[in-house]
Order: sequence, then structure tokens, then C-alpha cells
Amino acid sequence: MSKILAAFMVPNSPYIIPEVGKNLAYNFSDLISAYEDIGESIARLQPETIIFVSSQATMYSDYFHISPGNAAMGSLAEFDAVEIKHLEEYNIQLVNEISSIARTHRFPAGIMGEKDRFIDFGTMVPLHFIRRHYRGGKIVKMGLSELSVQDHYRMGQILQLAVDRLGTKTIVVASANLSYRLEGSPYGFVAEAPVYNYKIMDICTRGAFDELLSMDYDFCKRAGEGGHKAFLVMAGSMDGLNVNVMRHATSAYAGAGYGICAYLTGGVNYNRRFLSV
Repeated sequence: MSKILAAFMVPNSPYIIPEVGKNLAYNFSDLISAYEDIGESIARLQPETIIFVSSQATMYSDYFHISPGNAAMGSLAEFDAVEIKHLEEYNIQLVNEISSIARTHRFPAGIMGEKDRFIDFGTMVPLHFIRRHYRGGKIVKMGLSELSVQDHYRMGQILQLAVDRLGTKTIVVASANLSYRLEGSPYGFVAEAPVYNYKIMDICTRGAFDELLSMDYDFCKRAGEGGHKAFLVMAGSMDGLNVNVMRHATSAYAGAGYGICAYLTGGVNYNRRFLSV
């Protein structure tokens, strides 16, 4: 039985947080309610580690950066919410194990190249909702890359390997938005955007991660995806496992799309091994 207990696909607009969004918060009421449900679910699971895969964390073209060190501070002061701040302890042992497995597989991931010691807002948004309900567990924080869709899925598989070797009860949080080029977007509307949002939510709601792997990434880029590859890392972390899927919410505001899905894992299912590491 894998120690990956669950995974969550969540959006990371700071304006979803009422203290930031203020009078705009009513536009995100469904997302806020779903986020609170997720916080309660995590509290019931009591994970020892929470891995955040954030579209806003340090990103390199050919390398997956995992935050080093013992701990880090984050706040939403840049969004005029100085009262929202968190000091989080990193799971150094798990970070070292992930890096070790990556080296063994000659896979480009590790702790080199830190640019910013502070917790990015893409991690802070889900972290804020989680900490409202659950204060336990250390964290691991990592970003995306410009490497292939398949490499992002493999990154998730490496996370699963490391977690299972250490036996630490873990959840994975993929923090990214859907398309940011819907009607009303300041970046302009593209016809692919609503198609992308429908497809990604359909695929993720069914847990059809083989279809996620086979999506045309050129189409995703044309659609204005807002962190698509974070969902692939999340999916890879559940490779070969049964998943029970609950779709919490989808929403759109000011030309951007947002989706929330929760996954609880079950036993091994070899028919759900979609890629070799």
C-alpha cells in the first residue's frame, strides 16, 4: 500500500482568500467552500508530509527545483494581507530521498539553484486553507520546468518512490489554474481556452491520467494553460494506484478558469501504470 494517501488539484489565485479578495470573494464562493472541504479532508488524513507542486515556484527550463533548507516563511503581504503568514518546516529527509532517487535515474531534479527562500504565493494559497484545519505535517515545495509532459509525470513517480521508501504518510497538492484566456481575460480570448478547461476537468474528474498524458501540449499552450504540468506531477505521484475521485468545484472569473479535484488513493492497480520511470 502506497504512503501517498491522497492528492489535490487546486487553484492558486490569492483573490480566492477572502482577506485578499475582500469584496470580490463572492465570485469564488464555490471554490472557497471546496477549499474548506479539502482542509477538513486533510485533517482527517493526518499526513506527516504535504508536497506542494506549484506553478508559481522557482522554474527552470531543464530542471525541477525542490526547495532546500530546514524551514521557510511565506506571507501574502504583497497582496495587502500582511496578517496571512506561515512559517513551515521542510521534510529534509524526504527532499534528500527525492534528490537521491533522481540522481540514480539521472533525472534532472534536486535542490540546486535556489532563487527565493520565501514560500511562493502558489503554495501559500492552498497552505492557508489547509492550515485553517490542520497544523500538522512538514512540507516539501517544488516547481515545474520546461521539460516534457512525460518528464513531469515521471517526476511524480519519483515522488511516490521516495515517499514509499521512507514510509511517510503524504499528500500531494498540485497548485495551478486552468486557462487564463477565457472571455474577459486581459490577455485576450482564444477559442481553445473553454475547450481546454472542459477537457482538463473531464479528464481529472474521471482520474483518466492516461488521457492527461496524451493531451497535445501545443494545444494546451495555445489555450493559455495556467500550470498544466503541475497536474501531471500530481498524476504521476498516483501512478499504479486506484483512485477515488471527487470533483469539488469549477469556476471562472475575470477571464481565468479554476478547478478543484480531490483524489483518495487505494491499493495497487497495474492497469493504471501509464509510464515507466
